[in-house]
Amino acid sequence: MSLQASQPRIISRERVIAVYDFNVALCRLLWSGDTHALHYGIWDASAQTHNEALLNTNRFLADKAGITSGEHVLDAGCGLGGSSLWLARERGAVVDGITISEKQVKVANGLAAGMRLGDRARFHLKDFAATEFPDASFDVVWAIESITHTVDKSEFFREAYRVLRPGGRLILADWFVENYPRNPQEDDMLRDVMEGNAAHIEPPAVFAREMQAAGFTPAGNWDATDEVIPSATLIKRLWRWVELVAPVASRLKLVPQSYVTHGGAAAGQLHLFQKRVLSYRVMLATKWRLPVQDECAACATTPGTRKGRHARIE
Repeated sequence: MSLQASQPRIISRERVIAVYDFNVALCRLLWSGDTHALHYGIWDASAQTHNEALLNTNRFLADKAGITSGEHVLDAGCGLGGSSLWLARERGAVVDGITISEKQVKVANGLAAGMRLGDRARFHLKDFAATEFPDASFDVVWAIESITHTVDKSEFFREAYRVLRPGGRLILADWFVENYPRNPQEDDMLRDVMEGNAAHIEPPAVFAREMQAAGFTPAGNWDATDEVIPSATLIKRLWRWVELVAPVASRLKLVPQSYVTHGGAAAGQLHLFQKRVLSYRVMLATKWRLPVQDECAACATTPGTRKGRHARIE
């Protein structure tokens, strides 16, 4: 089965904005709570609730990237600012969050002001492939479930490398195609997930290749698929309620059809995670060359094999 056949027909800037803008209110009500997070939660021994798992994702990435007080972080694809605000409050970082959604910028800056974090967390309307920030101006580039929305991953990695200082780190979490679809049903489901989320999901090896082509040295690759299954299960459970009214609301033109498509696609992710068609991974890379013996962390799987799988979540 061809991965290319599963890729969405088109991912426009406008489509990505629409996916998030129309779902802001629903996500804040049913998902984010006071975490202001739009990402998956990483469930481990330290996370006993949905909100704890969402915050644990921030903690896990921050620990792996070694983010310390005073460091300057670029949150590339910041959503409502949840991770940026957490980094500013919990790690003392200074964060610039960027998004292509005006609505998200407005919400995030409002949250920062309300939490009295406006001096440490600022949000801007910018494209992560062309940020216009000065060269070597950040210690860390942070990207949670955002790179999936661009077809040409190399544009993001080149820009991230440019704005990082020497010795800077890139930390990301995203969905990956771990194994090619094995039948037409899985192929259709994967295509629906991509189109519904305005996503272009690639194998881990593509990210590793593009990172290194941009100049990065991969320094870590953690498979967190099992740890996000509870979040995927919750999404499917929530969609069962929403789907009762969403199709009717769409026909009455109360909501766009894309709302129905996005909700159904989100629910379909659980099956693909369980079948290992999709994986959820955290990757770390540095803007310098590691000694050869340390480069085992650069390993990344390709669809159809489990070889090179890195350490489980710790």
